[in-house]
Amino acid sequence: MSILSIDHWSYNEELESLTVRAFVEDAIVLRQATMEDPEELGEALCAASVIVAPGEWPDDALKLLSWLEDCQPEWTPIDAGGW
Repeated sequence: MSILSIDHWSYNEELESLTVRAFVEDAIVLRQATMEDPEELGEALCAASVIVAPGEWPDDALKLLSWLEDCQPEWTPIDAGGW
Protein backbone atom coordinates (compact mmCIF):
# COMPACT_ATOMS: atom_id res chain seq x y z
CA MET A 1 0.00 0.00 0.00
CA SER A 2 1.25 3.45 -0.89
CA ILE A 3 0.74 6.46 1.34
CA LEU A 4 -1.01 9.27 -0.54
CA SER A 5 -0.88 11.90 2.21
CA ILE A 6 -0.45 12.20 5.96
CA ASP A 7 -3.47 13.55 7.82
CA HIS A 8 -2.11 13.63 11.39
CA TRP A 9 0.66 12.13 13.49
CA SER A 10 1.49 12.05 17.20
CA TYR A 11 4.21 10.55 19.36
CA ASN A 12 3.58 8.72 22.64
CA GLU A 13 6.74 9.06 24.74
CA GLU A 14 5.61 6.47 27.29
CA LEU A 15 5.14 3.77 24.62
CA GLU A 16 7.83 5.15 22.27
CA SER A 17 5.26 4.85 19.50
CA LEU A 18 4.58 7.11 16.52
CA THR A 19 0.91 6.94 15.50
CA VAL A 20 -0.02 8.17 12.04
CA ARG A 21 -3.31 8.79 10.23
CA ALA A 22 -2.91 8.85 6.47
CA PHE A 23 -4.76 8.34 3.23
CA VAL A 24 -3.50 5.02 1.90
CA GLU A 25 -3.91 3.61 -1.61
CA ASP A 26 -5.49 0.16 -2.08
CA ALA A 27 -6.54 0.00 1.57
CA ILE A 28 -10.15 -1.16 1.12
CA VAL A 29 -12.13 -3.31 -1.28
CA LEU A 30 -14.56 -1.15 -3.25
CA ARG A 31 -15.97 -3.96 -5.36
CA GLN A 32 -15.66 -7.70 -4.81
CA ALA A 33 -14.16 -9.87 -7.51
CA THR A 34 -16.50 -11.61 -9.95
CA MET A 35 -15.93 -14.40 -12.43
CA GLU A 36 -15.18 -11.74 -15.06
CA ASP A 37 -13.43 -8.98 -13.08
CA PRO A 38 -10.84 -8.77 -10.28
CA GLU A 39 -11.65 -6.96 -7.05
CA GLU A 40 -11.41 -3.18 -7.15
CA LEU A 41 -9.40 -1.52 -4.38
CA GLY A 42 -9.60 2.09 -3.23
CA GLU A 43 -7.98 4.60 -0.93
CA ALA A 44 -9.04 5.10 2.67
CA LEU A 45 -8.12 7.02 5.79
CA CYS A 46 -6.05 4.59 7.85
CA ALA A 47 -4.07 4.48 11.07
CA ALA A 48 -0.80 2.76 11.93
CA SER A 49 1.73 2.81 14.76
CA VAL A 50 5.48 2.37 14.60
CA ILE A 51 7.71 1.70 17.61
CA VAL A 52 10.56 4.20 17.40
CA ALA A 53 12.83 6.04 19.83
CA PRO A 54 12.27 9.78 20.32
CA GLY A 55 13.63 11.87 17.46
CA GLU A 56 14.46 8.92 15.19
CA TRP A 57 11.87 9.86 12.58
CA PRO A 58 12.05 12.81 10.14
CA ASP A 59 10.36 16.09 11.07
CA ASP A 60 9.81 17.07 7.42
CA ALA A 61 6.44 15.85 6.06
CA LEU A 62 7.82 14.55 2.75
CA LYS A 63 10.67 12.73 4.44
CA LEU A 64 8.23 11.30 7.00
CA LEU A 65 6.07 9.96 4.18
CA SER A 66 9.08 8.23 2.59
CA TRP A 67 10.29 6.95 5.97
CA LEU A 68 6.87 5.44 6.69
CA GLU A 69 6.85 3.73 3.28
CA ASP A 70 10.16 2.08 4.23
CA CYS A 71 8.79 0.99 7.64
CA GLN A 72 5.82 -0.74 5.96
CA PRO A 73 3.46 -0.46 8.95
CA GLU A 74 0.22 -2.41 9.05
CA TRP A 75 -2.43 0.12 8.02
CA THR A 76 -5.90 -0.26 9.49
CA PRO A 77 -8.80 1.57 7.80
CA ILE A 78 -10.59 4.03 10.08
CA ASP A 79 -14.37 3.78 10.07
CA ALA A 80 -15.41 7.37 9.45
CA GLY A 81 -19.13 6.72 9.62
CA GLY A 82 -19.65 6.51 5.86
CA TRP A 83 -18.32 9.91 4.79
